[in-house]
Amino acid sequence: MDRINNKSKPKFLITANKQTKLSVQISQKLSDLIADYRNFHKEVSGEEATLDSLVSAFISAALTSDKSFTKWKREKAEKAAKQSVELENNLLETDN
Repeated sequence: MDRINNKSKPKFLITANKQTKLSVQISQKLSDLIADYRNFHKEVSGEEATLDSLVSAFISAALTSDKSFTKWKREKAEKAAKQSVELENNLLETDN
């Protein structure tokens, strides 16, 4: 098989992080696409990616690119931080 030109690169950055086991079932078509992507990644980068690392990269990319989700997470964190400050202020007021 011919190598892809040097301008082609895998889109997903494979990193090593602490792993948690998650069992899911996916369609055969999606499984085949992931296998194809593993082959593409190896051919273009010269490095073999594990299935775990690729699926983690795919899910991470999908979640971080979802603007509504990232907005929701940010607003949830801001609300929690505000509630924490309010609780701390209430505790300080009761100590006085």
